[in-house]
Amino acid sequence: MNIKMKNIISITEARSKIFEIAEKVQKTGQVFAFTENGKPKVVIMSSDDYENIMEDLELMKNHKFMAKINKVEQEFSEGKYTAWKSIREDLLGSSKISASIKTKTKSNNSLLLLADAPSRKYLQGAKKAQENRSKSKLK
Repeated sequence: MNIKMKNIISITEARSKIFEIAEKVQKTGQVFAFTENGKPKVVIMSSDDYENIMEDLELMKNHKFMAKINKVEQEFSEGKYTAWKSIREDLLGSSKISASIKTKTKSNNSLLLLADAPSRKYLQGAKKAQENRSKSKLK
């Protein structure tokens, strides 16, 4: 893998500037590559960035999760989605749910929801209530 970095320094130089490098990494999110004999040997990044990358890698290992993501992306590219504003209005127009919901995508009959547990429970209840109202109208 060949990643372009602007902060490439020798291990010898890094040794004399380690505290300055650590501060830049923590405060600005910069990444440094340390080289030995001109070849990359080590990369230094903030612990937050490292944890985020590791979390992403764990999610990418989950084949079921990635299959759902791929399905939603495919359906989105085909125009099979409903805008958040429309979904929110369909769910009783409630402002109670909007504060805690991060992302919402509707594709065909599947709904990918990234929200906290109380919001998901509220949405499930709202959806059931809406379905019951639709069924009673048909009678």
